[in-house]
Amino acid sequence: MDTTFEKFKSLEELDHHYDEEQKIHYIVMNKQDNKATVPWLKKFISLIDKVEDTKGPDCLVTVATGPKIYHTGFDLDEWVQNPIQQHEAFILFNQLAARIMTCNVPTMTVVNGHAFAGGLLFALAHDHRIMRTDYGFTCLSELNIDFPLPEQYGDILRATLPPETVRHMLYGFRYNGQKSLEMKIVNQLYQDRQDMFNQILGFKKDYGPKGLFRQSVKDAKTNVYKDVINKLLLNPVSLQFVRKIASMKKP
Repeated sequence: MDTTFEKFKSLEELDHHYDEEQKIHYIVMNKQDNKATVPWLKKFISLIDKVEDTKGPDCLVTVATGPKIYHTGFDLDEWVQNPIQQHEAFILFNQLAARIMTCNVPTMTVVNGHAFAGGLLFALAHDHRIMRTDYGFTCLSELNIDFPLPEQYGDILRATLPPETVRHMLYGFRYNGQKSLEMKIVNQLYQDRQDMFNQILGFKKDYGPKGLFRQSVKDAKTNVYKDVINKLLLNPVSLQFVRKIASMKKP
């Protein structure tokens, strides 16, 4: 399994790897913080296309390889410098969230470290989430920097989490692995890399066969998340968020 992980790290900053023996598609995130920049989002959507264009009883696993960070959401510094990027990034992030939520194979993500703001929402778009037990926090951090939570992202929270969890986490609290498990933000914890791969293989064993029925999987997810998907795609830009970015001064 260490050989597989080293192979991941040799890939591009964002890349696809297919384990033909296990029938697992991996989308590997090799950047330090995996921020959702416009080029990153466009590349990720193209990798989803690549996965969905295949056939067979497969599943998709997204995994980050950095030592500390899973995903930290949007690149706000980039937005201050280039406001046009903000609008495009919003639209692309919403498209990506919708694509993951309705992907035609079962999806799993490995939260290897900190998952903040949009990074947490990205994780929640997956069917199944596992998190490193000894490091990292999940946090819906928008309120901590005085940013409004876009309505569409509130819909993702309500569609994927218990109401009590949503009420607590909207205040920007941080949760370690054990607390994230208790609050059902993640489904399982993993101890080390071997345990991580064991859980990936367990997910594939249970859910992978369902990936044979590609259109039915996609239709079922689209029907379950219909209201969320419609808002993500039809109302992609949060005017409150746009105004907040516009009020920030360039350094």
